[in-house]
This record gives sequence, C-alpha cells and structure tokens, in this order.
Amino acid sequence: MIKKYFRWLWFLPLIALLYAAGNYGLQHLVILPSFAALEKEEARKNLERCLDTIQGEIHHLVMISGDWALWDDTYRFVQDRNPEYIESNLHWGSLEGASGINLIYIVAANGDIVWGEAYDSSQKGKIDMPDFPETRFPKNHSLMNHDVRDYEKSGIFLTKQGPMFIVSRSILKSSGEGPPMGFLIMGRFIRKDTIRSLIEKTRVEFIVKDIWDKRLKPEEKDIAAKLNVTPFEIVIQNDDFLHIYSILRDINGRPVLLLRASIPRAIMKKGKNAAWFASASVLITITLIAAFIAVILYTYIVNIRKRTALIESIVEERTQSLREAKEDAVQSQLAAEKANKAKGEFLANMSHEIRTPLNVVIGMAEVVMKTAANERQRMLLDTINREARSLLGIINRILDFSKIEAGKLEPEKIPFDVKVLVDDLAKSIAFHAEQKSLDFSCRLSPDIPSRIIGDPGLIRQILMNLAGNALKFTATGGIHIQGELLEKKESVITIKFMVKDTGIGITEEQQKHIFESFTQADSSTTRKFGGTGLGTTIAKSLAELMGGEMGVESTLDSGSTFWFTLKLDCQEHPVMAADESMPSLDNLHVLVASGIRSEPCLEAENLIKMGCLPEIVTSGKDALSRLRIVKSQEQDFHLILIHFQQPDTDGFALAAEIRKTKKYKPVPIILISNIGQFGNGKTCMDLGINGYLETPVREDTLHKMIRMILKDHRMERHGGKPALITRHTIAETFRKNLRILLAEDYPANQTLALLHLEEAGFQVDLAENGEKALQAYIGNRYDVILMDLQMPVMDGYEATKKIREIERERAEKGSDKKSDLSQPIPIIALTANSFEEDREKCLAAGMNDYLTKPLNPKKLIAMVSGWTEVRPTAICSIPEPNRLSGTATESGSVFIQESPPLNFEKALSEFMGKKNILIKTLNQFLAQGKLQVETIRRAISEDRTEDIRTEAHKIKGGAANLTMDALSAIASELETSEIGEPLKETSELLSRMEHEFSRLEKFLQTDRI
Repeated sequence: MIKKYFRWLWFLPLIALLYAAGNYGLQHLVILPSFAALEKEEARKNLERCLDTIQGEIHHLVMISGDWALWDDTYRFVQDRNPEYIESNLHWGSLEGASGINLIYIVAANGDIVWGEAYDSSQKGKIDMPDFPETRFPKNHSLMNHDVRDYEKSGIFLTKQGPMFIVSRSILKSSGEGPPMGFLIMGRFIRKDTIRSLIEKTRVEFIVKDIWDKRLKPEEKDIAAKLNVTPFEIVIQNDDFLHIYSILRDINGRPVLLLRASIPRAIMKKGKNAAWFASASVLITITLIAAFIAVILYTYIVNIRKRTALIESIVEERTQSLREAKEDAVQSQLAAEKANKAKGEFLANMSHEIRTPLNVVIGMAEVVMKTAANERQRMLLDTINREARSLLGIINRILDFSKIEAGKLEPEKIPFDVKVLVDDLAKSIAFHAEQKSLDFSCRLSPDIPSRIIGDPGLIRQILMNLAGNALKFTATGGIHIQGELLEKKESVITIKFMVKDTGIGITEEQQKHIFESFTQADSSTTRKFGGTGLGTTIAKSLAELMGGEMGVESTLDSGSTFWFTLKLDCQEHPVMAADESMPSLDNLHVLVASGIRSEPCLEAENLIKMGCLPEIVTSGKDALSRLRIVKSQEQDFHLILIHFQQPDTDGFALAAEIRKTKKYKPVPIILISNIGQFGNGKTCMDLGINGYLETPVREDTLHKMIRMILKDHRMERHGGKPALITRHTIAETFRKNLRILLAEDYPANQTLALLHLEEAGFQVDLAENGEKALQAYIGNRYDVILMDLQMPVMDGYEATKKIREIERERAEKGSDKKSDLSQPIPIIALTANSFEEDREKCLAAGMNDYLTKPLNPKKLIAMVSGWTEVRPTAICSIPEPNRLSGTATESGSVFIQESPPLNFEKALSEFMGKKNILIKTLNQFLAQGKLQVETIRRAISEDRTEDIRTEAHKIKGGAANLTMDALSAIASELETSEIGEPLKETSELLSRMEHEFSRLEKFLQTDRI
C-alpha cells in the first residue's frame, strides 16, 4: 500500500512545475493586464496634469493681462500716450521679476502700435521680435478681432526667439465698458527654467520640443504624425520608464510643440513582483504538500483535507495582500495629487502676499520719517526702511534661487570698503540685539585691507542671514561677528567671517542637514524655493559662488558658530580721499546774536580761542542795525552766529531778514537752538542757513563746523552747491577722514580708549600686540598710532622701530613720493610710567609723543587731534604725570579704608555716563586681575622679576583708568620694589592687591551701583 502511494510522489515535482507555470500564465493573463491598465491610466493622468499646469500658466497670464487691459489708465494711454504711464508701469525689472512677463504690446484699434517691447533676462536686455510688426498690425492679424467687443485670445505662439505663452485682449475701461480702444498683447517665453518650474509643480518629468525643428528625431516625427488623430501616444522605453507623448497646439490650432512625459513604471514592477511571489508561493506550497503527503502515508489520509484547507487559506491571504497593495497605491496617488495642487496654489500666491505688506511697511516708514520728532527717531525709521528694502531684496533673491542652481547668477566685482559694510550691518544687528537684551560685538581684524573688490550685496546678505538666525534662536547671552584674514597671495585675499551665538545650538544630526534645501516639513513655513528652510542653503550657495565655503560648529544648548570664507581681490592702489586744507580762522570777523542769556556767551569765548574776532549783540533788532552801519570792506562780517531765542524775534525770522539784505545774502549763517524740533533742518535749508547745532555746543564741534562751512562756502563760489551742516555731518566727515590704530593688550584700557575715540568721531582699529599692530600698519593707511609700551609677542618699542624702518625703506625707494605713505606716521606712546627716562626711551625708539595712564579723555582727544590737525589749539607734548591720592599709597591704609574701591562717579564720567559699559569693563578687569595675581604669585615663588613688574605695570594702568587709586598705588609700589628684598614685603604687597580685588568684587555684587 505504501509503495503504491510512493509511486505517485515521482509525479509531484512535475505537477508542481506545471502548476507554477499555469499560475504564472494566469498572472500574466489576468493580474498583470490590470496593472498595465492602471499604469496606462496613471500615465494619462500625469500627462493631463502636465497639460493642465501649462494651461494654468496660460490662464495666469490671462488674469495678469486682464489687470492691464481692463484699466482706465491703459485706456487713456492709448488715447493720449502719456509718457508718465510708461515711467510708472512699464519697467522690465519689476515686470519680469514679479510676473515673468517677457513681451507687452499695446495696439490701437486701427492697428497702430502705441508701445511694444520684448525683454529677455537670459540675453540681459531687450530683444527684437521679427514675428511682430514694427509700427502697425494688419487688420486680419490672428491676435486681433475687431468684431468682438470683449475680445480675448490666448494660447501658445511660436516665434523665432522660441515658443511663448501669449494672450491678446481688448482694451476696455476698468468697469468693462467700451468701446474697445485697442488690444493688449502680453507674452512670456517658454524657457528651460519655465519647464523646471512646471516640473516642480507637477512632480512629473517632461520636456517640450518644436515639431518643426529639423533636429527632431525620426521616431519623434512619426509619433507627432500619429498624434494628429489620437490624443496621446505611449511608448514603453524599458522596464523602468515609459514615455507618453501629446501635441501642444498654437493659438490658431496648429500643432507646434511635442510634449514628452517620462513616467516611472513603479506599478508594473509591483505587478510583476506580485506575480513572481505568487508563483513562488504556490511552488513552495506544492512542495509542502508533497512532504505532507509523505507524512500522511504514515498517518491518516484524512489529514490531506486539512492541509488542503490550510493551503487555500494561505492563497486567500496572498490575494488579500494584493488587493490592499493596489488600494494603497491608489490612495498614495490621490494624496500626491492633492499635495501638488496645494503647492501650486501656494506658489501662485506667495509673491503677491509677501510683497504687498512689505511694500506697505516701506511706504509707511518713508511717510513717518518726514514727521520724525528728533534725530534718534529718524535714525530708527531709517533703519526700518533700510532693512525692509534689504528684506525685499532677499525675497527677490530667494525667488530667483533657481538661477544659482543653474549657474546664471554672477557675483559683481566692484570696489568697496568691507569695514564700512560690516559697520553699517552691525548697527542694524545691534539695534535688534539691544531689543532682546543681548550682548553684541562686531570686530574685524585690523590686518584685513579696507578696500577690496567683490559683491558687497551678496556678502551683506550672507551675514544678515546668519545674524538673523542667531537673533532668532538666542534668548540670553550674546551674538558676536568676527572677521579675520586667513591668507594673502599677491592681490587675492581669503577672509573668514564667523557669526557666534549662545543660543539653543544644533544637534549633530541636524548639522548634517542644516545646509540642505527644502528641509522644512511644515508646509505653512515652506516657501516656493524653501522659505526659511533655504536660509542657510542660500548663504552657503552664495559663499561658494564667491570662491569660498561655509560650515557650522555647534553644541546643543551651548550656542553655534557659523563660518564662511571668501576669496576676494584687494585694490593694489586704493583711492584715498584727498583732505583739502581747511581755511584759517585767524581774524575771522563774526557777528554773534546771543539773544536771551543769563550767563556769558560761551560761543564768543570759544571763538576768541580759535583766533576769531567776535562782536556780540543781544537782540535781533541790534543785529540788523549793526549790519546796516558797516561801511568799509574791512569791517564786513565773514560769519553770522545766531541763537534761536531772541527777546524781540526768533532765529528763523532774524535769518530771513538778513538774507533779504543783498550784501549779506552770501554770508554764512550758523543757527544754535536749545531745543531741537522736527522741521528745523528743512527750515534752515529753505532760509539758506549753512549750519545748525543744538546746545550744549562743544568747542571742537563749533570749530569743525566753522571750518567746514568756510570750505563749503569757498566751493560754492567755484560753482558747487553747499549742504546744511549738522552735528551728524561733522561726525560722519571726520569719522571717514581720520583713522587711528590702537595697539593695546589690556581689555579695560581697550574699552576706555575705544569709547572716547569713537565718541569723538574717529575710526579706530584695534591690535592686541605689537606684531598685529605692525601687520595692520603694513596693510592699511592710518593717520596716527596709539602704542602701548608693554605688550606680549612684540612690545611697543620694537613695533615702533620696525615701523620707522619700513618708512625709511619707502623713502629711499622714492616710488611713492606724492603719497602720504612716504611720510612718517605720528606714534603716541601709552604707558602707566611717567618718568623722564621712559620719555627719552620712547623718543629714542622713534615715537612722537607721550601719554600717561590713566587716560584723560580731554588730553587723549587733544593729543590725537593735534597730531592729525583736526584742531588748531596747541597740544602739550608731555602730559603731566598721574597724581595718585596720598592716602591710598600709605602703607597698610587700604586694609582699614572703608570707602569704595573706586570713585564710581568719576569713573562713570570717564565712560561718558555709559553705566552698562563701565560695569562690563569692571567685571572684565576683575576677571583679568585674578589671573594676573596668580601669575605674580608664581613669579615670586620662581624669582622671575621681569614678569612681576610686567603684570604689576598692567594692573597699575588699568586700575588708574578705572579710578581705583589704591590698587594702582599698590601695583606701582610692587612694580618699583626690589624683588630681591625680603619675601615678606613682596608677599604683603600681593596680599594688599588681592584684598583690593576682593573689595571690587563685593562692590560689584552690591546694589550701590
């Protein structure tokens, strides 16, 4: 019995193979055809989506043309051809950028062309259109129909410049009423970037080709011929892709373009895989059946039915899986179509939705600027206006992001001052940082050349993108922008910019994708080209476009540092602004109308110090009388200074009366007001007033204004036109013209000197040691150098000697005799020592002058001004030595002194009332001082005398600048003491120094400040 059944087992493999073959045939006859039909249907839908998208572009053009054709202004323009219409509306920069328009023709009803042009940004300008007449359209032209009042015709139009979307509409009034005044023809080229945009909308790869192009392949010509009788044609390319073709007809119904869409054969792949897996499963099942039968021969035949039922269950599960896979594919297709539709709507509305509110902001800011109450408000409104326009430019660049990917965006190469660019950007960032109570700093290395060649707009956009991100993600701490010179090879330099923040940081996984495009998942924040998800992508692309690279270093919850490098050309011979010599003020005859005053006229006293000859009157009536009685030329007034408040009139009325006098109409007038009000500047310009100041008026400010007005007045006599000079004009002029190099390594001294110099209007670069000062001097032009004597790496003496050697080499070469670079630069020594031997050592090293610490702001400004010839007053070459309080220098007195460790009020005055900067500087000084004390302690134990004196010297100067007289005296005593003396005395001085730092720390922790 068993042997009999075993005979049938030999037939089981054959049966299994036959069954598998039959099952595979069944799959190809039943299942795969359904997948093929589904694949064909998907290809047809994708083709329709492409055609619908193209038709949507035409409809979009129709909507745009409707805004122009149904418009009273266009209707009137056809009649009166007013040029203001052209100036206000027909600008290709805005037309192409906003709506992608390439062609506009406005045609009168008789066919005359009122205005017509074509523009193509890829050809960088206007282009000729041979397909359009130059002056007049024939009456039977296909784009016109004179028999229909509300005529509209749109579609595709094939030109010699290439195919384009085109629409022709009757020109009617805004209400839609007639009669038609003519026709508006509007077109947009179908370029590669147009097709790429449509591909992004449809997510279907397709191309279009000119049917009449001789380069069309023979097989494509055959397909085009077939498409005259069938709506589409499918060609199986391979197992991975199929092509579906269709014809695009022009505005007259003639076939002009062949559209080919490439569709992945994902559905058919799934069908074949399903068929294969089904056959394999059947084969496996039969094999199992054979095994089961063998077992059954030894057990019960009845179990065969059970095993058969199990097989049927498995087959049913496989069939159900196939049904579910098919349903999932259909649902995925529907979801993709919905997403594509939403994306298309978003992209269509994005440009208008962003530009509309932004243009309102710009317009409103400009309106409010005209009614600003003071200079600060004008500055803030100007910042709003400037940054809004910058944002508008960024939006335009984002919308043109495809140009970057296509390699069509070429950076500009223009000369500019990188330090002025970064300084201007820093003002905007600082304002936003202040609003969030964040620390902010912006510092460029002094060895970076000022004048370089590149694209300042792109550089500013990169920095604004990175700084904007830092502001957004930083709640506490600070933001710092730094720039350093990496290398210089001949005339090419590499600059590295860094934007550091203390914000939320970025994980390592996020850093891998931070520069990728379209990383935003939320569609509400995703824009056409990535929205905020493209910020760092654009910045990186722009940096690479300028020959650089970009990276990020970050730790989660500890902040981030974004950096980028740029390769730029530097100007070999930068153009220096020639500082024309200012007129002399000696014997300048000035009429001063002092008006209502309870104290002596300070301006008159200052005029006398300047060498002028002031004459004072106390009312407007007296001023006019004094001007009328002048007889001779020698008695004429060269300048008139008016105080606004007069007992019988006001300054404006008095100035108006003076200007009515023919003899004194050209004489410069300066108006001084105790209260600045909006409109004063405009009124001054209307009345011909040359200078305007608000009290209190500093002597140096008045002096600079008079010299600038006289120089400007002399220019006017030679045909120039002077402008109103204000305090801002003075600061801007002298800030641009005078540049100082500060070589100082101690942070507290750096802060104080920078504060006073920048407040006085000077442009200051900082070098932290003598070597960096030397590098900065070689690469830049400075008017004066402030040189600390004791610095690390290279001290002030050595740096000065090397600078003088360079100057001598330049003089010997004689190649630049007319340049200021061949003249010795003034070098002013800064030191805490005031001994005669120190002065002699400075002069021997080649220094010109000498300032002792603590730095007195008046003496510092006077010294710099004297050497740069900003003021005519004589400057003392050797300032008086610093005089310390006697009580602070008495031995042991500091331990029992209960007064504060510093004169806070005096220090606050030295810092010009800027309390936050003073407190920050004190904390920096305290932290640095603790490190210096430890350095001194180790030096004492190792008997390193020179290190002790060096650190004590630095503490002495820093403490003196911060009005810490007791600490300065202890440091001075430690500096001059004999270190070889008993260790007890040196240790006692160090203990007293530590005690003073401890008192400072407690003082900063109290509420007394």
